[in-house]
Order: sequence, then structure tokens, then C-alpha cells
Amino acid sequence: MQTLDEIFSKVHYPLDTRGLVCTQEPRDYQLEDLSKLLTWDKCSDFSEVGTGKSLKSYLYIAHKVLSGGKVVVVMPPPLIPQYMSEFVKIIPGMEPELTNFTLPLKQRNALVDSFTEANELPGVSLMSYQMYTKLFKWFISMNVSSIVCDEAHAIKSVTTKNFKSVYLTVLEAGASFLEMTATPITAELRDSFAHIRIKTPKVYPSLRAFDDKHTIYKDVGDFPKIVGYRDETTIQRNLNLNTVRRRANDVLNLKKPMVVEQMVPLSSPHMKLYQKLLKERILEYGDQLLIGENPQKLRQMALQIVTNVEDYTTSKMADEPLEMLKVIMDSLGGKKILVFCQYRATVKKLGRIFEKLNPALMYGGSNVPENKEKFNNDDTCRIGIANYRSGGAGLNLQEHCHNVVFYESDGVPSNLTQAIGRVHRSGQTEAVNVWLFRYTNTISVRQTDSALKRTVGIKEVMKDKESVLDALMLAR
Repeated sequence: MQTLDEIFSKVHYPLDTRGLVCTQEPRDYQLEDLSKLLTWDKCSDFSEVGTGKSLKSYLYIAHKVLSGGKVVVVMPPPLIPQYMSEFVKIIPGMEPELTNFTLPLKQRNALVDSFTEANELPGVSLMSYQMYTKLFKWFISMNVSSIVCDEAHAIKSVTTKNFKSVYLTVLEAGASFLEMTATPITAELRDSFAHIRIKTPKVYPSLRAFDDKHTIYKDVGDFPKIVGYRDETTIQRNLNLNTVRRRANDVLNLKKPMVVEQMVPLSSPHMKLYQKLLKERILEYGDQLLIGENPQKLRQMALQIVTNVEDYTTSKMADEPLEMLKVIMDSLGGKKILVFCQYRATVKKLGRIFEKLNPALMYGGSNVPENKEKFNNDDTCRIGIANYRSGGAGLNLQEHCHNVVFYESDGVPSNLTQAIGRVHRSGQTEAVNVWLFRYTNTISVRQTDSALKRTVGIKEVMKDKESVLDALMLAR
């Protein structure tokens, strides 16, 4: 345990900290990073999952508040309770400064009215990105001085309200800016533009300017398709300006993940049904017609028919993905396993099938914090089943699990990285076992291969010598 006075003196930003302490000892690299983040007005922490970004953010925010600033923190809603709980556990005495704005409309309006009447914001205002898009103009009018974005890949698209609300806060209020994400580039190098735009808006006046300089398009059918990028070194330099990035292999004593490329061939009847769907674009299901009326719909159906075949035929048919998952679970001898799925229907289906194992379901319609606690602390809960959006970020499961199955892949490289990072992070004492399900002769194989191929360009721009996805690449 150290006083904040001691910590801030070490990073050369001393101030009166009211006698507050930090119950978690910052590592040397975290102190080095904190010093840089406090120096820069607009900055990024792109450190890999599990390397301690949250601790740095607590200290960064505490310094801003104790210096008289007013900070707004935005993140996906399931992460807010855990973030607040950890904040006050690590820096006791900060509780009075924290206010959660993610409330029902009537309560939120009453909260806004009370702070408007007092003509002063709370020290730290926490809320979801969606909530901030509704309140950002009020925060600007109330002179917010800093904005911190966690899971900042949520602002990767400059056309979204998420990006615009954050960008205008920095531009109009002159707020300092800290973004945190291990995956600023989620799928395409083009994702880097939004991060560059906020930190250094003069580098590229517009997305069109970025595309003219870097993006290579090719006409495919009626639409241009991105086929590559030029001058990636310049993208790298611009993205990594005022940025810290720590790699897990450099700062943590973690064993390398053990990855198995689990081939899962479909049975002959299952494959015939799959091929019929692709050829005819229509299937009969009882008295219903299931129609792939456009390429996007057909693609989604082709992915779902592999893992949810019962939704596409009334005939009894083997469920090869499910049987393979059962084999893996039997081999673990009762140890916990975390299963990632692309579709909510798959999460619910597996939840029903493994009901006797007291599953923890983490998807948009579930109570994610409650199920995270269940997975971590209930010994009768043997399986966590999550989709990438709800269970693939912000959850710390490393002390209770080291087995991960990618039952379905959504084709986004960053989601694979984030998902593995739920267990492959500081505090993990075992080698993480990863099973990557690959369904032979289906488009899901191409989707996964495409995601892994795109990691090569991303790794170069992020200046990564190694990536957790390297193990997945080697397993192919």
C-alpha cells in the first residue's frame, strides 16, 4: 500500500492528495506510463488485455479530480459496476466523487437538475457511450475538463454518435482525452482514423483525406472493396503518437496459450442441408419458408445452420458442434470452461442444454455482472457461455478458468483477442487452453481465416512483435 502522495511524486506530478492511499502496488512500467499520460493532453493507452490499464486509469482520474478537474468516464454499460467497485477498492475515499449517470430517465433528469442547480459537476461522472450521446452537450455547458473512454474501439467510426459526442467534447470544451483499448483497430486499418482524428485533427482533415493517402479500393460488383493499404508506416506513426502500449509477454509472467484447431466435419445429411441452402437460398421448415433473400441474409443463415441445425429442419439430425463440445468438457474433468458464440440463439441453446451445470450466460439480454460473479464464485457453475459483445471485454475470469472454446467466430480479429484476454491476463497461473472450432467445407472457415489474415497488417501498425492471435495463426 502506498499513499497517492508517494505515487504522484514518483511520476513527477506531486499534489495534495488528502491522505488517500492506493491499495494496489503499481508496477514500474505502470508508473512510467502514468507519467506520460499525465504529460499528454490527448493520449491513448493501447496496452494489451490484462496488463493493468484500469489501475493506470484510476490513478490518472484521481490526479485530475484532486487537481480540481471534472472527469467523465464512458464505457459499455455492463462494465460500469465492476469499474466503480474496483476504483473505490483500490483508492478508498474516492466514493463521494463517483456518480453513475446510467439511470432510468426520471432519475437521470433529477440528477442532471441537481448538478445544474449547484452549477458544478461531480468529480467523476460514469456512463455508457449511448448515455453520453444524450448528455454530452450538457457536460460541455458545465465545463467538463477531461473525458476518459474505456473500450475505446466503440468510437472507431467517425459517422457514429459515439465518436461525435467524444470528439465535440474535446474540440468545444477543450477537455483532455484518454482512451483505453487493447484493440484500436478492430478489423481494418481504416479504423485508426477516428483515434488519430481526436488526438491530432490536423493530420487528416477528413476520412476522405485518409482514404486518398492510404486506402486501396477495387470495384467488386456494384461496390468498391478495400483490398489493401499504402504507406502503413505513416498510419503507424500517427496512430501511436502520444500512446503507451504494453504487451503481455513483455510485462507479465504468462505461459503461452495452447491452441488446438478443432476440425468439426458435418455429417452427410447436415452437409447436404447446408449445400441446399447455399444453392437454392430457401428451405422448408414445417409450414414456414426460410429464405436468404439477399447475400447478407444468406450468409447469416449459412453460418447459423452449422451450429443451430435444429432451427432449419424438422428432421432429427446430428449436432456435431455440440457433440465435440461435450467431448472437450468431459476431458476437463470438471474444470470450468468459457465458450464464445456469435449468436444469441446459440448462447441460449447451450444454456438450456447444459442447464444441469448451472451455466453463466453473458449476452445482451442477461445480467452480465451477476453472471460473471456466478462464474467466478459459484463452484457449481462449470460453464460460461458468452457472445463477443457482452462477454468478450472488461471481464476478469483468469483466477477461475483457463479453458476457452470459440464455438462460433464472428470474423472480427479484435474480438478474438479480447475474448482470450478474459483468462489470459495477469493473475493466470495456468497455460490457457484454446479450442478454435473450424467447420469443414463451410463459410465459417473462410470467415475465421479472413479474420486471422487481417491480424498481420494490424500487428505491423501496432508495432507488435508478437500477438496472442499468433497462436491461432500457427494452429491453422
